[in-house]
Amino acid sequence: MQPSRTILLVEDEGPVRRLIARILELAKYNILEAIHGEDALSVSDAFSGEIHLLVTDIMMPVMNGQELATRLSALRPGLGILFISGYPGKHIPEGLENRAKVEYLAKPFKADVLLAKVKTLLFESGFA
Repeated sequence: MQPSRTILLVEDEGPVRRLIARILELAKYNILEAIHGEDALSVSDAFSGEIHLLVTDIMMPVMNGQELATRLSALRPGLGILFISGYPGKHIPEGLENRAKVEYLAKPFKADVLLAKVKTLLFESGFA
């Protein structure tokens, strides 16, 4: 059996974050939760293991998802990134659209669509 992969989930809306975390936990992923970008950097710093994927909302208080993804990618090379957002408009933030391991998912989404995106990103990152 394949070891569990660790996903850092960053979402400022508590009920949404808990629902996504539960979906991912049921799929046997290890989930680290954060409420905004600064919190996510602290969670990442405190976690000594490998983080395989960042799932982050784009629009958040304190630090947006694009800045978080840029900063965390520098600290954890090879990190896959899944941006999620309920806002219409540009899907992948500027400067990150040409990265191979970056995807976007519009809210609301179904659990199977989320899990398919996660699986694809983990595969592209070499963690499948």
